[in-house]
Amino acid sequence: MIFGKLDLSSGGMPPQVSRGRAWQTAYDWIRQFQPGSSHGVYELCGKEMYVNVHGYDTQVRSACRYESHRVYVDLQYCLSGGEIVEWHPLGDLSPRDEYDGTKDVIHHHAPARPQAVLWMKPGDFAIFYAEDGHMPKVTDGINPHVEKLVVKIDRCLLD
Repeated sequence: MIFGKLDLSSGGMPPQVSRGRAWQTAYDWIRQFQPGSSHGVYELCGKEMYVNVHGYDTQVRSACRYESHRVYVDLQYCLSGGEIVEWHPLGDLSPRDEYDGTKDVIHHHAPARPQAVLWMKPGDFAIFYAEDGHMPKVTDGINPHVEKLVVKIDRCLLD
């Protein structure tokens, strides 16, 4: 997991992220994104890299679910509002259900305490790899709603 603030005014990628064409494509797309654009899915490289622009009401922790992905890496970027995203090592989580290959997701039981708590605010980004269990949608007690975009990058593009 990588967490930080994305400075849209600079042309470079955050120093925490390895260089590569897929990452550059993702950051370039985020930089050109116009707030207020329509929600939906935008293909950047077919099904191997796409962006899901969406929003939702945040919820109490008990109503949220941990998830992980096997094919795609998530780059989540907060546009407005805010939320808490919990993080926990996948190896310490137990599955709630079977892996859904169509949606590339498996849900997990929440641990008593997360390893890390990310307070996502506008301009913050988080990257979740296959080994990262994460639980979005948790209310931060301030923002009842969050608008975000999630860049889904097939791991084959990162090799």
